[in-house]
Amino acid sequence: MKTIGVAVFSVALACCAAIPASARTWTDSTGKYKIEAEMAGFENGDVELRKADGKISKVPLEKLSRADQQYVRARAAEKKRAPDAGPSGAKVQLKTATGSMELPAGSVLEMRLTWSAMPGRLPKGVQMQGVPAFAVRVAGADRPVLVTALGHFTSGPLPVPADRVGQAMKNVLVFDAMTGKRIAKGGTLLPVESAEATLADTTGDLLAMSAENATKLGTLELAADPPKNGEKIWLLQLPKGSTSAGAGRRPSPPVLLPGTVRSARDTRLTYLLDERKGYPQLGGAPLLNQAGQVVGIHVAAAEHAAGYDIGMANPATAIREKLRTAVEKASKR
Repeated sequence: MKTIGVAVFSVALACCAAIPASARTWTDSTGKYKIEAEMAGFENGDVELRKADGKISKVPLEKLSRADQQYVRARAAEKKRAPDAGPSGAKVQLKTATGSMELPAGSVLEMRLTWSAMPGRLPKGVQMQGVPAFAVRVAGADRPVLVTALGHFTSGPLPVPADRVGQAMKNVLVFDAMTGKRIAKGGTLLPVESAEATLADTTGDLLAMSAENATKLGTLELAADPPKNGEKIWLLQLPKGSTSAGAGRRPSPPVLLPGTVRSARDTRLTYLLDERKGYPQLGGAPLLNQAGQVVGIHVAAAEHAAGYDIGMANPATAIREKLRTAVEKASKR
């Protein structure tokens, strides 16, 4: 295909098949034609667009709108820095209610903090465990960035004082939640603009640190676009208690709780859990779309009067911008 025009866009618009979960709206350089498709690749100046019927069309980059060209270049740069694969390209499968989801090995993480590393606060041996986290690649960062919810550390029965979060991150242990093996110890807190989450704005509940001294660490991909209302998503939840079961014992595997997007805004993503299994944990768990991309970080949940669980998440679109800004600030220190 050498041109982008009426033929490609009209055929796509006429298709009645379901739009892929990671699809977005693409516009040609004239602004007259639009299609819904997901980016399947970018090679030799051509963008591969997978339409709703599964067919892939190659479109020259210059035939797309300026915004779409910027999107493609940003995605290509992220892919070049960090392929979506764990150690040696290994993958793990997590079961869902309707099948399974494949994720990079070493990408489902648990953080633990031993309070003996925080002298003068609590008796030796007291631990904070079961903190869900994940790693992503950020443009400009030379190593993966570990991400979770700030509220898991600064609120609750054993809060870390705000001025000591950086010290805590230097002593935090990171485990592979699938195997129970430790894969990282400590890191440097990144200067992310953060705050307590509110009902109107959850974007402040974010903690990020550089993944120093990490081995066999896999990374997840932040979705480029917000999910659509009614879209199916999954909350990746760790089992109660620590997943690091100790030598010779395999931990209970994480679970994927199905849900449905209720609303997606720049400042908050809300969703409904399909099944009543108790409130999701305190925060930090990734919310995934059908493609295994992160659409948000779970920060809070409550029981609705109608008898279902409603969750709130920090949207991936907000997370991406905050991480980029934090990495830029850190590089100038």
